[in-house]
Formats: sequence, C-alpha cells, structure tokens
Amino acid sequence: MNASPVPLPELTRAQEKRLGRWGTRYRNLVRRCWCGMASPRQAIKAQCLDCQGEDRQAVASCGDRCCPLWRFRPFQPKAPQAVPPASKRAVVAS
Repeated sequence: MNASPVPLPELTRAQEKRLGRWGTRYRNLVRRCWCGMASPRQAIKAQCLDCQGEDRQAVASCGDRCCPLWRFRPFQPKAPQAVPPASKRAVVAS
C-alpha cells in the first residue's frame, strides 16, 4: 500500500512571488517551511540560506554570533574527535 504524498496548502500571492526569487534547489524546502511541514532543523536551514543569499559557504562561515540560530546553522564542518589523554585510555594487556 503506497501512501500518496500530502498535498501542500496554497501559498499567498506574496509567498508565490518570493518563492520565484529562490533558486530551484531550495524551493521545496522553503515551501514546506511556509506550510508548516518542515522540521525545526529544515526551518533553520531555510532561514540561514535566506539570510546568506542561498550561499552554503557563507552559511558555514557566518560570523554573526548575535544571531540566535548561529550555533544551529547548517553546513558547518564536523569537529574533529578529541583523542582522550593517555591517562584515560584503556590499557591493553599484551
């Protein structure tokens, strides 16, 4: 039994006009956000992309630490995993 996709509600004229300014890559994301069908993480991604002109690199390197979403912004490089100090490592018997 295949579930058919849930139709998205109609957008206002202002939303349609603004959506036309978005690149095709992120239009569905923005539309889902406006219709309340996106996760909080997706909504943050859309907001950051909107703020930075859809530039993923600009989002990743954003320096606006006053923005309440700054710590949650997408496209950040993964932090390297710290190696525990020698005293914390498990001693392997030979």
